[in-house]
Amino acid sequence: MNKKIWWPGPLLLAGCLGLSACGGKDAGDSAAAAGNGKPAVDKPADGKGADAKADAKAGGGAAVPVTTVVAEQKPFDVVLQASGTLVPAALVDIRAQMSGVVRQVHVKEGQAVKAGQLLFTLDAQADQANLSKMQAQLARDQALLADAQRQLERAQDLLNRNFVSRGAVDTATANRDGLQATVKADLAAIEAAKVTVSYSQVRAAGSGRLGAIPVFVGSTVKVNDTSLGTIAQTDPMDVQFAVPQDRLPNLLERMKSRPPQVQVELPGVSRTVTGQVSFIDNAVDAATGTVKVKARLANSEGLLWPGLMVRARLQAQHLDAAVVVPTQAVLQSPRGTAVFAVREGKAQIQPVQVLAVQDDLAAVKGLQAGEKVVVDGRQNVRPGAAVTEVKPKPPAARPGQ
Repeated sequence: MNKKIWWPGPLLLAGCLGLSACGGKDAGDSAAAAGNGKPAVDKPADGKGADAKADAKAGGGAAVPVTTVVAEQKPFDVVLQASGTLVPAALVDIRAQMSGVVRQVHVKEGQAVKAGQLLFTLDAQADQANLSKMQAQLARDQALLADAQRQLERAQDLLNRNFVSRGAVDTATANRDGLQATVKADLAAIEAAKVTVSYSQVRAAGSGRLGAIPVFVGSTVKVNDTSLGTIAQTDPMDVQFAVPQDRLPNLLERMKSRPPQVQVELPGVSRTVTGQVSFIDNAVDAATGTVKVKARLANSEGLLWPGLMVRARLQAQHLDAAVVVPTQAVLQSPRGTAVFAVREGKAQIQPVQVLAVQDDLAAVKGLQAGEKVVVDGRQNVRPGAAVTEVKPKPPAARPGQ
């Protein structure tokens, strides 16, 4: 009995041809990519490749190189520097209180004078003659008063002996009282004449340094019109400068407890003079946005001179213990100010409040002392990104060094 045997050869051959056709397509794609110079990309089998790329983009990549500094806690002073001008504490314009001719000049130009010192003498012959006349009139009236007093005493004695009437005593009394009033009027007139005569002597109203003298012996001066010179009080002196209006609140607050100090650098000499704020103007200059400030300075050595241009340094604000970072580390954003704090190798955004700024340092609130903040390289940093600290680059050498 013949048995039929089934042979799977054709079926297997067909399957192999089908697999070869499929494999040939992938291989062709790889070869075509290689032929075009493009690397072949392996397709993920589980669909997680997109998530891995997103993680790498969010910070899972290489650490960003940055330069950091450590926040320090220390006293912090805000010092304002401004150009100032030295002005006298008082400036008096010398003027005569009477018209006349200058008879004597008792001082020299530029001389230091004291209060009450005689400066000029004017011609007062007419006033002196008038004074002498009044004094003579006083002597005459005083003699008449003495006679009237004796007449009254005599009349009273006669009245007691019934030799005269009461009317005679009243008349003597009225005569005596009238002459007493006349003597008082004479004394008042003499005092007024003495004042007029005293106007002929022009004396210094205060101590200071005398300026140029524009009159000479023989010059005619008019009352309260002709200037005889000026006296500038140079010890003490004032320095006048301007302060920005945004510093005014801190300055006014410090004035309540103790006036802040001002250091003045003198040009041409390596000397500084220290004083205290004595005056703050009552209005802000709308054109410049500044307020005028004066400080009183001692000038016993005579180094300060009116009109001298100086450099003034004012301690506008003082913080006993402030956390200080470079101003370069502070970020400005619509949400406020912040810094990048490095914690466990990653950059974290830390909101801060800037309390004061001086030069390249800022006193901030909201950051702990000892924390590291990013200074250079922050433009490449994102919140939560890994960072690596590098040494700062040395400053570039200038040409010719």
